[in-house]
Amino acid sequence: MTTPQFLVIFMAVIIAAFMLPATIYPTKVRKVLMDFVSDSKVMRLTGFITLMIGFVFLSVHYKFTEGWFMTISILGWISIVKGLGLLWFPEMANNLFKEYYNTDAFFRGAGIVTLLVSIGLIYIAIYPLAPVVMYY
Repeated sequence: MTTPQFLVIFMAVIIAAFMLPATIYPTKVRKVLMDFVSDSKVMRLTGFITLMIGFVFLSVHYKFTEGWFMTISILGWISIVKGLGLLWFPEMANNLFKEYYNTDAFFRGAGIVTLLVSIGLIYIAIYPLAPVVMYY
């Protein structure tokens, strides 16, 4: 297993571990996340951690190339944009959370979609369509 494969599997497992309880207990998880996003200091720390994760992904593969390696670049750039957004505008997370995750049905649906995406990422990393060749 190469480093890019490990990173994609690691990220997918982390996403699945956080979103699995959201599909089973949406009310409890929504209350916990509401407390989490309402604190701006915690959101700035989360932004910093997300920014560092993005830099790790981009240090492995930063180019938009053919094949499944583009997944690593996309995840890295999304993490950097999200990390910068949380560092600069921590109250934005609270506003977006209140606006979009206000019902249990939507929270459960988002959890199911996110779980399916993480299963797809694991599948792409384990069974790549293109040969695993590092492009630098």
